[in-house]
Amino acid sequence: MSDRSVELSSLLSSATLIVIGTVLGALAKMVERIIIGRSVSLEAYGEVSIGLAVLTIASMFSILGFSQGVPRFMTRYEESEQKRGVWLTGLVITLFASSIVAAVLWVSAPTLTLYLGRTDSVLLLQLFFLTIPLTVGSRIGIGGLQGFENTRYRTYVQDILHPLSRIGLLLVFLWAGYGVLGAGYAYLIAAGLAFLVSHLYLNRLMPLRGTFVARPKELLRFSVPLTISGFLLILMSQTDTIMLGYFRPSTEVALYNAAYPLAIGLGTLLNAFNFLYLPLASRLDANDELGEVEAIYAITTKWAFFLTFPAFLTFAIFSGDILEIFFGLRYRDAGLALTILTVGYFSNALFGQNLRTISALGDTKYLMITNSVAFIVNIAINLVLIPQYGFIGASIASAISYTTLNISANVVLWREYRITPFSRWLIRSLVAVCLVVSPIAIALSQWISLSLVTLPLFMAGIGVSSIIVAGLVDGLQADDRVVLEQIERYLGRQIPLVRRYLPTETDESTVLP
Repeated sequence: MSDRSVELSSLLSSATLIVIGTVLGALAKMVERIIIGRSVSLEAYGEVSIGLAVLTIASMFSILGFSQGVPRFMTRYEESEQKRGVWLTGLVITLFASSIVAAVLWVSAPTLTLYLGRTDSVLLLQLFFLTIPLTVGSRIGIGGLQGFENTRYRTYVQDILHPLSRIGLLLVFLWAGYGVLGAGYAYLIAAGLAFLVSHLYLNRLMPLRGTFVARPKELLRFSVPLTISGFLLILMSQTDTIMLGYFRPSTEVALYNAAYPLAIGLGTLLNAFNFLYLPLASRLDANDELGEVEAIYAITTKWAFFLTFPAFLTFAIFSGDILEIFFGLRYRDAGLALTILTVGYFSNALFGQNLRTISALGDTKYLMITNSVAFIVNIAINLVLIPQYGFIGASIASAISYTTLNISANVVLWREYRITPFSRWLIRSLVAVCLVVSPIAIALSQWISLSLVTLPLFMAGIGVSSIIVAGLVDGLQADDRVVLEQIERYLGRQIPLVRRYLPTETDESTVLP
């Protein structure tokens, strides 16, 4: 087996576990939103959405880029003292920063909630603010697990324990009559559990007590640009919600935040490759194997397209049905917003692991530049469209800004490294699937509607059809044998007919010249 096949097999093996965990985590998060959305008024759900937006932004700022810096540097060191030093440096700095941010926000809560108008809004936000250091600490723990390339423990904490404990606690607090405050208490306790368990698992891989070599300068030099770029990226993802809360009624915030998490869900399967992709690409770059980085980037992008396209097409053309299935009839009015957001977020799958590739190559200043451009575009369009068009304007702003971000990142990769995810096989598959599968699905949408039962069947039909069409136009390549072998290993049997469409010899020219 070639070195590339070994790396791909390792990446796909981890991705399989992470896909399962990520899907479970995403479903749990969706269930959590559905429980809140169905249990409280539209106004209250809008306020929870605003609180979660502030929590997300503050946590992203407080992490200071160490969520990527810790695993990147741990991968490059061999001795426990050095690995422990990287982890401890990240933990101490981020806990200090997050505690300051939480304290400032706690004191500012009465001012921040002046326009919300509910008596328990201040306490709700303060509960979310207390969650910030615990959230940051758990992410550093998960970053340590990523540094050891341990997918199992990461899945247990991030995709199972954390979201499921939130749901369980949320149900308990709602049953006990805490109302909307139950969300705040659930997030606080669940974050504490995730912080504790992530470090208990990390201690199994590396004793947390012992001598260490601190790496503050190296980590800060790498992570500070990531702090700015990551903060801008997360701010861009939450700006729509905050500006909607300022300019429009909280009911519009609620409608937008029914469509928004569904659109974000398109990136769930792409994120399955994230956990090991960063340390893998970083290790290949350290060994001067830039060609292998490009090859793995290209094939993971192609399969991200195959995995994401069924949900993209379904959400785009059946948006009203999707919202009614998950959130109920009163959220169906957000259908157009879901269609717009879905188109925008599909660019994440289409352009692949562009931001992770730039990060692995060490040029974090480019991440800061690309994220800054996208953030400015987002703010400008929001300011123009939200006052007049409300959550529809916010959807347009979000779609355009994410597309701008992905195009900018890929321009950087091409100009600086001559790296592109667009292999000839991806282009063939993309064109053929869009020309053949999309028109059929659109035509069917005029005659049928989807339910909770028919939704997965429809998406499965699109997925199978897409791969068949790709095979007929020579959109499959020799490296796809690794993907097929992984699927067959889990099924315990060979899949008939597929191998005849796979080339037997690897073409070293994996991307367009």
